[in-house]
Amino acid sequence: MRSRATTAVSRVRSWAGSGCRVAAPPSTAGLSGREVAGVPLGLADGSLALVGLVLLLTGIGLHLLAAARRRRADRDFSPRPAVPVAPARAAQCG
Repeated sequence: MRSRATTAVSRVRSWAGSGCRVAAPPSTAGLSGREVAGVPLGLADGSLALVGLVLLLTGIGLHLLAAARRRRADRDFSPRPAVPVAPARAAQCG
C-alpha cells in the first residue's frame, strides 16, 4: 500500500509533466491576520509581545540595580569589629 506522501508526490509529478498549472488559493490572511472585534490579531499579538519584552527588560534592569545596591551596602555598612572594652571598676567607697 502506498503512503499518502508517495501518492501526493506522484500527483505533483503528473501535473508537472502534463503542463497543468495548479493555482494557489487566494491569500486572505495578511501580516495583520484576521480581525476580531475590529482589531487585527497580528497587530494585537505584536503589541502584546512588545509589552512583554519591555516588562522583561525592565525586570532584568531592576534586578541588576538591586544586586549592585546590595553589594555596595554590604561593603559600606558592614559591621565593624568589636573593640574590647576594659571591665568597669567597682566603685570604691571608703
